[in-house]
Amino acid sequence: MKENCLGFGFLPNYEQLTGNTMSNENENPLKPTENAIAFMLQLENNESLAEQCEKTDLEGRIAIARQMNLQTSEAELRRAITMWDYAGDWHKWLSFGRIDAGTDDLPDLDPTFQVTEENIKSFRENGFLVLRNVASKTEIEKYRPVIRNCLESYNTQYSFEKEKGAFLQTKNLRMRNQAAKKFTTAARFGKIAADLLEVDSVRIYHDQALFKESGGTKTAWHQDSLYYPLDTNKVITIWIPLVNVKREMGTMHFAKGSHKKGYLGFNPIGEEAEGYFSELIKKQSFEIFESPDLEMGDASLHHGWVLHGTPPNSTEYNREAIVIAYYPDGTRLLNPLNVYQERVIKYMYRGLKPGDPANGSTNHVAYSAEK
Repeated sequence: MKENCLGFGFLPNYEQLTGNTMSNENENPLKPTENAIAFMLQLENNESLAEQCEKTDLEGRIAIARQMNLQTSEAELRRAITMWDYAGDWHKWLSFGRIDAGTDDLPDLDPTFQVTEENIKSFRENGFLVLRNVASKTEIEKYRPVIRNCLESYNTQYSFEKEKGAFLQTKNLRMRNQAAKKFTTAARFGKIAADLLEVDSVRIYHDQALFKESGGTKTAWHQDSLYYPLDTNKVITIWIPLVNVKREMGTMHFAKGSHKKGYLGFNPIGEEAEGYFSELIKKQSFEIFESPDLEMGDASLHHGWVLHGTPPNSTEYNREAIVIAYYPDGTRLLNPLNVYQERVIKYMYRGLKPGDPANGSTNHVAYSAEK
């Protein structure tokens, strides 16, 4: 086993990942979307097919896929694009092109926020941290319409009219919209991430708009780093609310100190993982921290291995947030340990292989102390 570079916990090896865990690694949880992914790749590489699909609507594109013996559905197509459109090129098949928005009237988010030694110590010990006023109300009010516009135009998980699930989600806004990119690649947030990871430079893993609608269901206990093919334990996510968020809207819950255990088994997010981790939390006597009410512009940050989840949104208001994940610049790619990591290397880190620096074309350097 490999010692965690924070000095505790371990990265999993292959035997750990495929051993006696509650999930069967031989089962491919992405199988329902394989045909949809294959269709996206055909559209990416076949100009005549792309031209044909540009002349029809979503239903027509699904019919074309079926003519190619790629049986798929709207739900599977949306899921494939949600999960694996890392370059931001596939969403156009669900909507009319990219969103154009200027950036001149949007505030610069310079690295002015000061992380304290106490903040660093708390994050190192607990695996999470709440910071107040990382962005001002005025700054958030400027960027919120941009992020909402992206989500409403590119959302691929649920429509606003359909049955509500855990949340509405759109990944990698920075690849679709220059105004959103100005927010998600801001040096202010990158510096906070670098300071808490105790490194000089960080890259963005991904960004996401995550809106838990009124009545949205809980998000099960999970570990983010299960999905990341990164040869490091220094991964951090910053969760920034775009509205004032009461606890009843589904603020983050953390199992305090659980990141020190590192990898806790191949348990992809879902009902089974919820049951498994709930029992583990009891057995390990982890204290549960329930995030307090948050104001727009506050931030909740968490370590890649810390167990976390959220309760349902029991209010009449939507919980709106933007999420950005970071890792140290210079991190290398792992040999993929599960199907999720295989897909990430294939689609996010195109042209790279295990052992290469994780410097994908979409993984921008968000902050460097040398600049």
